[in-house]
Order: sequence, then structure tokens, then C-alpha cells
Amino acid sequence: MRSERGFGYLEVLLALVVVASAVSAAGLALQSQALAQRNLEERSLARALASEGLELARTLPLLDPETGLQGGLDAGELAGSADDVGDLDDRSESPPRDAAGQLVGAAGDWRRAYSVERVSSLAPEQLDPVGALLRVRVAVWRAELLLAEATAWRAGER
Repeated sequence: MRSERGFGYLEVLLALVVVASAVSAAGLALQSQALAQRNLEERSLARALASEGLELARTLPLLDPETGLQGGLDAGELAGSADDVGDLDDRSESPPRDAAGQLVGAAGDWRRAYSVERVSSLAPEQLDPVGALLRVRVAVWRAELLLAEATAWRAGER
């Protein structure tokens, strides 16, 4: 029988294991929280970039102001300049610029892509080459991962 009061080697070792496990769990929780925060910030930025892309599409006229035509870049137009909604079709920006004109993701892993398609007014999910409704989609990618997508419809003439 032991008459001394105190902790034995086994109790100290067990206490150290419990404390080390708690510290390790706290470290993993902090790391997980930091990663979740970064992902949230990236997705928020991507949603803002997609919304800004739709705002650009809303400000553009449906028909080309010079030719009165619709449906993509006209002869002599540059890919970076859009003077009507159709000019945005298949446009891709890498890296994109935000509303303030600042480049986002200077490393080039961010990309904003536009698509403009004619769809049926009765079933907007179906393509219709003679439809009077335009579907404008803006997708924002980072490192080949789709972070945000926004869609708007514009009524147009044919």
C-alpha cells in the first residue's frame, strides 16, 4: 500500500494525453474556421463579380447602336468592347475587373465568362433560335471551380 499522497506516473501521462488531445482539437477547429472564412470570402467576391457582370448586360442595348443587328461581335469590333448584349456571348475575362476597375486575382486563376442565348418565352430553359427572350448567364470560376453563377432574362426583338 502506498501511503504518500500525489500523482503517479500513469495519472500524469494520462493527463498529458488529454491536454494534448484538447490542444490538437482546438488547433484543428481554428484551421477549419480559417478555411471556411476564406471560402466564404471567395464565394462572396464571386457572387459580386457575377452580379456586376449582369449589371453590365442590363446597361447595354439589345441591338447594336450602329448596325441595328443583334447576335455577337460585328465586323471590326474588338472582343473587349461590347456595345450591345449580344457582344457578351462567349466573352471571357481572366482576370476579371470589379466595379471599381480593379483586377481580381492577378495570378490569373479567376475567370468570368458570359453566355447570351435566345430562349423560348414559354419555356425559358429551352433554347429557341427565333425566340424573343435572351438569357444572359455570368459564371465566375477560380482555379477551374465554379464559385458563382447568375442569370437574367431580357426581352428582345427578332
